Amino acid sequence: MAEQYQKFPQGLSIYVGSCLVEAIDDWAAGFGRAPADLYERFLGWTDKPPPREQRIAA
Repeated sequence: MAEQYQKFPQGLSIYVGSCLVEAIDDWAAGFGRAPADLYERFLGWTDKPPPREQRIAA
């Protein structure tokens, strides 16, 4: 997936965010509780700056 979204990483964030919503719905429909780090598992990487070589190429 990283290759598919290499030129548009925001698109990957949107896609993975939609997967997060589905995961929340799945946990809400069940009896268990969502893990405390659910956001970090899906979208925590989006807060990190891109590697230096990607910033220079842009």
